[in-house]
Amino acid sequence: MYTLLRNAFSHSNYRLIECEELHSLLSSGNKTNLKVLHAYRPENRANNMAETVNFITQGHIPGAYFVSINYLQDLSSKFGDTVPSDEQFIQFMKWSDFSKEDGIVIYSDSPTISSRVHWLFDVFGHTNLYFLNGGFKRWQNLNLQVEKGLGKFSSTISSRPDSHFDYKMDRTKYIDF
Repeated sequence: MYTLLRNAFSHSNYRLIECEELHSLLSSGNKTNLKVLHAYRPENRANNMAETVNFITQGHIPGAYFVSINYLQDLSSKFGDTVPSDEQFIQFMKWSDFSKEDGIVIYSDSPTISSRVHWLFDVFGHTNLYFLNGGFKRWQNLNLQVEKGLGKFSSTISSRPDSHFDYKMDRTKYIDF
């Protein structure tokens, strides 16, 4: 099964990174400029609080950014799970300080959520993307270091030049109706 999954991912922008490999990169000072994104979907205010409390108290991958996928949709639409505009996506990426040059490792408690985030990043042209093989559950099962507390978040917009955030939606990767 693992070989089939690895082969399926190798023929696209979907790449896996092993927990041990990520741990080694993070432990050695992360000179590769990888950023770790813990994605979640708050269904309601109570769920949002539970997700936040779990992230803080149960732990997460050291340095992980805690990101609600609700920020990655068209905020002007009355429908959920819509693709954001170029401007909305760029604004999110600037606030998160995820530039095109960064490698981004995406994980969540649900493969559906991490797949959605990965797909959205791909639609907007971010190609240096990875799924954490086995997710946080495997990370914990391997007894790799976890961090408790808020993790990383950005309180100001990125100071990097706008050229680092030159994202444009590829309309061939989805159907708009």
